[in-house]
Amino acid sequence: MSSRVIPVGETGEMQNLPIKERHQRFQIKWTRRSMMVAMGLVVATIVAATIALTLVFHYRQGSPSSATDESSTRQQLRRSVSAKYRYAAVGSDAELCSEIATDILGRHGGSAVDAAIASIICVGVVKPHSSGIGGGSIATVYDTPRNGKEKKLVNIIFREVAPSAAHRDMFVNDSKLSVTGGLAVGVPGEVNGLYTAWQMFGRVNWKDLFAPSIHLCEEGVPVVNSLATAIRRYGHVIRKDTQLRRVFANADGTLKKEGDIVKRPLLARTLQRIANDPHTFYNGSLANDIVSDLQERGELWLRGIITLQDLGNYTTKIKTPLNITLKMNNEIVTVHSPPPPASGAVILFMLNILKGYHWSNDTLATLNGRVLTYHRIAETFKFAYARRSQLGDEDFLDISQLVANLTDDAYAANIRELINDAKTQDLSYYGGSYEGRNVPGTTHLNVLAQDGGAVSITSTINIYFGSQIMGSKTGIIFNNEMDDFSTPGTVNVFGVPASPSNFIVPGKMPMSSICPTLVLDDAGSVRLATGAAGGTRITTHTALVIIQHLLFGRSIDKATDAARIHHQLVPNVLRVESGITKGEREGLKKKGHVLDKAKPALVGSIANRPAPPNVTPGAYYGIHTVSDGRIPGSVAD
Repeated sequence: MSSRVIPVGETGEMQNLPIKERHQRFQIKWTRRSMMVAMGLVVATIVAATIALTLVFHYRQGSPSSATDESSTRQQLRRSVSAKYRYAAVGSDAELCSEIATDILGRHGGSAVDAAIASIICVGVVKPHSSGIGGGSIATVYDTPRNGKEKKLVNIIFREVAPSAAHRDMFVNDSKLSVTGGLAVGVPGEVNGLYTAWQMFGRVNWKDLFAPSIHLCEEGVPVVNSLATAIRRYGHVIRKDTQLRRVFANADGTLKKEGDIVKRPLLARTLQRIANDPHTFYNGSLANDIVSDLQERGELWLRGIITLQDLGNYTTKIKTPLNITLKMNNEIVTVHSPPPPASGAVILFMLNILKGYHWSNDTLATLNGRVLTYHRIAETFKFAYARRSQLGDEDFLDISQLVANLTDDAYAANIRELINDAKTQDLSYYGGSYEGRNVPGTTHLNVLAQDGGAVSITSTINIYFGSQIMGSKTGIIFNNEMDDFSTPGTVNVFGVPASPSNFIVPGKMPMSSICPTLVLDDAGSVRLATGAAGGTRITTHTALVIIQHLLFGRSIDKATDAARIHHQLVPNVLRVESGITKGEREGLKKKGHVLDKAKPALVGSIANRPAPPNVTPGAYYGIHTVSDGRIPGSVAD
């Protein structure tokens, strides 16, 4: 799989792209600054286009240090796509959507939140197997509120919730019902959350954020690589379902393939209704259509249980991010990530433990040093996932002390003392509170605006094509987030055993691996925006990129490309990428680790170096955006 770099210039601010010409009717009057920026970009884009043609995407995968030991054993993998900018940047895993977000920032003078909303709506059109308005998201936002003067840091949590008729044991007799069909659908939060974010931080007209995606639905978009893969994998499902077949199969019954055009006229009408009135999704005519879509599924066991009251009762949560401090080179930075049901507490716990090892390049210069480093990281992951099993929706559980512990330096130091550098331990040693396969279906987006505002947002419908229901009245593909809850005596689709803290309760949000993260310095400048897509690997892989960048001091592209490991405690297997050398693997086995091949997860990041004194105040200098080469993605400035 490959990703295409959108041509950019080292000093370019925004750029004119073909998609913008296709959306002339959506443009808002430019500001004087935007006009000046655009004139400069004509030259920058031409120069950068030549540069982009010379980029090579293949590289030799590295370990935490420079790859000098047994480098010949490292597999040739695709290099992450990265680019550098001065003022602003957008990174998503859908190229068209990065371009749309860029347009919102440039032509429309939008905020980081405006750009994120427009882009995430677009991703639901371009990558409907992974996200969309039938799902939900969690965002970490650092932006200036409407009528405000100072930036505010908040988490906006709009995960799906369990319907009022849901109960703890609803999937005990048939766990497959939590994966496919109407019972698998949680009350979608996407539209409510995006509208809440816009009410707090939006500058651009709400309708204009939807217009590009409506246009794409009407005129059609090419099938991207990841969608083509999902169509092939779920071809048997698509062929059997009338609505899915109309969109993802041709008239002769053959499945759409990469490059084929997909049109979504029904979804276009739904998006237009939301653009005209965002409340219609939860309290209007669209709500009626959604309930009808979910309850018309034929056999009783396939029908959904979401009611008009469930939709009308949905509320987005506004939370204060959790945080810890890390030392980055010679300065202190603060890492901010969302509270439960997100996994911000889990990733911060990982970082809090690992920062105490005070790593340096000398530590990683030898094979033994690298083996020990991987071992310590793996053991940290196991302790963190044991604590994750005790977390859940904090509005339904008394977990305040546990969350406080996970962000406490002293608690992290105590856990660090339990890590034996010579060997791994039995599962019971790590203290998991379990009662008792990894499928992608998520997208991540980062935005850094020219005024310093930033958004890190992860959106999902859970697994590919969610519940495998596409509404006949709405064109919405509905989530299957009910599988993210725990069911007594079962293991979910991501291999996570049942956890009492995550049992189903009406109105409750399921626990999630999502952890969109922002790193700020003492001056209030965003130094890093990062997050990932990839099921339970989201937390560990995001942590590894932060570790590589902040603790090892590697550039964000090298931090992203470095070989990764994953351990989620259960199953008791250390997943390793092929970039881990034979010597490193053997060293880990000697410490008692059982190894298996790791599956990829996408980590997208924007790293930033604030402007020096001689640069225009408020401008950003040295923005480095990376889209993970493991899965196709796109960056744009």
